[in-house]
Amino acid sequence: MPEKWEGRTIDGFPLERLLGGGSDSPVFLTRYESRPAAIKLLPLDGLQADAQMQRWAAASRLSHPHLIRIFASGRGSIDDSDVIYVVMEYAEEDLSHVLPDRALTAAETRDMLEPALAALKYLHDQGFVHSHLKPSNIMAASDCLKLSSDGIRRAGESSEGSAGPYDPPERGPFSPACDVWALGVVLTEVLTQRRHGAPLESLPDPFATIAHHCLQQASSSRWTVSQISNYLAQQWDTAPKRRFTTPVGLWMILAIAAIVIAGTILLRREGPAPAKPAAQANVPEPPAAAQPEPEKPAPAHKSARKTVRPQPLAETPSETPATQPTDQPMPEILAEARSSIRGRVRVVVKLDVDPSGAVTNATLGSPASSKYFADRTLDAVRKWKFPAAGGAPQQWDVQFEFRPSGTKVTPRRLSP
Repeated sequence: MPEKWEGRTIDGFPLERLLGGGSDSPVFLTRYESRPAAIKLLPLDGLQADAQMQRWAAASRLSHPHLIRIFASGRGSIDDSDVIYVVMEYAEEDLSHVLPDRALTAAETRDMLEPALAALKYLHDQGFVHSHLKPSNIMAASDCLKLSSDGIRRAGESSEGSAGPYDPPERGPFSPACDVWALGVVLTEVLTQRRHGAPLESLPDPFATIAHHCLQQASSSRWTVSQISNYLAQQWDTAPKRRFTTPVGLWMILAIAAIVIAGTILLRREGPAPAKPAAQANVPEPPAAAQPEPEKPAPAHKSARKTVRPQPLAETPSETPATQPTDQPMPEILAEARSSIRGRVRVVVKLDVDPSGAVTNATLGSPASSKYFADRTLDAVRKWKFPAAGGAPQQWDVQFEFRPSGTKVTPRRLSP
């Protein structure tokens, strides 16, 4: 299992934490030039490995603001298994984490579609295709929406393997029309939470028309990416002036050119928070709905990326101060992520503590509603220190409750 490789290294790259990807293509958090990166391992050899290495090398030479950067690739071995690997820009979140909870709004869909189209046009103009367009490959990295790059291929390459849910009906060589079909499936899914079977006429304009022209059975009848971009621009340029909402889900990044909002990408349950795009700067805003006053509001002149300091560690009635953690770094939560919470975000972690009081293992005690908050909570609690309990190992259960006004933490010792 890939989990057992955590803490190992391959070709000098540490496998710090398993991020996902499945057993046949695990992706780990790693480091590249002292900054976070992602490394994907593939158990390929022979001609398959050579072909994939060539694709990664070609993709690494591409440069576009809406494509994940490829830093390095190579070969290595782990547990006597030969693998090839690719080191990529680290993405904090992807669209597949949002859709299980809710569909995107029309404004969110436009904010997703425009950068995706820009990246696809760049690839197609360079003679490449994405070949794996799907929600999990539509990512947020460095405060910007980006498409994955590790599956990029030359247009005209033969397709292999069985057809997937985002593949077109034709099974010929990869072509730009294949990406357009996948885009139509993604567009339908983000608006309906259904990949196939949703009536296209139920989609809001102009996406119904775009999806219709993407999902033509004959590849020659599908619109090109340029045609889709032009149509989308015309529809929005000719539409009545209106104030768009900026989503609190994955796609709030691009609504305001000068302000990027990354943390709220990972709040999957909540509805959109209003914001005014730069192009509509002179449209008066409606009165804001009354909001509870935060306990410790941040000064107005502070940067939007300032980390909010949480409330102090809360003691539980069952524990005395002497048994509480002696050193508890709190999760570093971006201010915009915290201010976008409606209600609360709850994360429960289970900790194994050695006789010296150091945390040796931290896992989620229950599924978290937000991967963003869960990841930052785990990063923080791994650094906690506890009082020694008579030289015996300990087990703790710690509940974090994140609210706009602060963080409540309830630790509970399970043993001894």
